[in-house]
Amino acid sequence: MDNQRGKVEQDLHWLAGIVEGEGSMMLNYNASVARRGSIQLFPRVSITNTDETMIREVQRILQECGVSGGWVRIQVRREPNKLVYHLMLHGFKRVAAFLLLLLPYLRTTDKRTDAVLVQEWLSIRQARPRKSERTPREWEIFRELRERHGHRDLPEILRDFMSCPAVV
Repeated sequence: MDNQRGKVEQDLHWLAGIVEGEGSMMLNYNASVARRGSIQLFPRVSITNTDETMIREVQRILQECGVSGGWVRIQVRREPNKLVYHLMLHGFKRVAAFLLLLLPYLRTTDKRTDAVLVQEWLSIRQARPRKSERTPREWEIFRELRERHGHRDLPEILRDFMSCPAVV
């Protein structure tokens, strides 16, 4: 049993290093829903790399730790025409389980801050009725994560939904 626990610990330390180097924790939005008059925000974790073996190992570790449902998308880069593998986790339950599992192992301030912000957003959202309006704090977290990832300007389609003066 101790050998198994030690292996899981090693896997989680390795996975945290991969996430810190190759991962992203964000809140995304569904633009097609926004065009119909509502906004859908959702948490997302992605890990991107050109090494398929590494992505499959991440997938294995997550599944063994009870975080299932991640899917892999393959994309061809134009130059130098390498295949790029994206492992994606979407949805409240999956992302919450991922953050609960991995947060203790994250060391860098940037990824840890992203994880804490997404976790806070999930906590706020899960404590409210499903179709309730977003709170000003939810919009602040959304905007802060976008800015942290280099997205300074909000798409026009989102500006109408962000009614809090502090985040418009």
